[in-house]
Amino acid sequence: MCFGLNLRVKKYGLNLAFTGNIKDEILDIEEIAYYLVKYLLNNYADLLCQRYKLNREQIDLIMQNTENDAILEIMTMIGKTRGALVSRWKCRYE
Repeated sequence: MCFGLNLRVKKYGLNLAFTGNIKDEILDIEEIAYYLVKYLLNNYADLLCQRYKLNREQIDLIMQNTENDAILEIMTMIGKTRGALVSRWKCRYE
């Protein structure tokens, strides 16, 4: 029972972080971005692809990789469309 409560608290905390209701100074922005992209892929993949001009078929192929690698690769793709590349292969997720 306590385990379920912890998951619920984490879910609400992430939702607050997604909407900017928790100060950035106390958050790991990259971790929040990771969970937001994961949530959007699971619930709104078509809208995410449309918003950031991503190819849905390419996203589906990437999602066949391990979850962590796939989400980081998609975050990098989003960073490229947003002009957030620090160097050729490194993306600034903030």
